[in-house]
Amino acid sequence: MITRVWRPSRRFAQATTYLASTAKSNASDQAYWAALSDVLEHGSLPVPNHLRNAGDRRMKHHGIGVGYMYPHDFEGHDVNQQYLPDNQGPSAYCPDHRTGVKLPDDFAIPVTPLHYIE
Repeated sequence: MITRVWRPSRRFAQATTYLASTAKSNASDQAYWAALSDVLEHGSLPVPNHLRNAGDRRMKHHGIGVGYMYPHDFEGHDVNQQYLPDNQGPSAYCPDHRTGVKLPDDFAIPVTPLHYIE
């Protein structure tokens, strides 16, 4: 019988402590509850055409699946593209401020291999 034993390294413990002590934000909670409120109030809204999958080539003639810009093909990986339904603003769920602490450039969490005990 083989049992897997994982041994967390000292660096993993340091990373956990570091993340637990950094500044926190409730932005994701606020965004979730705002989105849920909109769904309950307005129901399911249509997805913009360029984000829809054109299952058939004839659908592209109606604008479905046409015009999508893949962000990673652009410098900075950011494009000015609509992702929300037409009647919602561009930043309906995103706060204007950013909080938190930037990790140091040399910060890395090492991958600890599994140790097998037979």
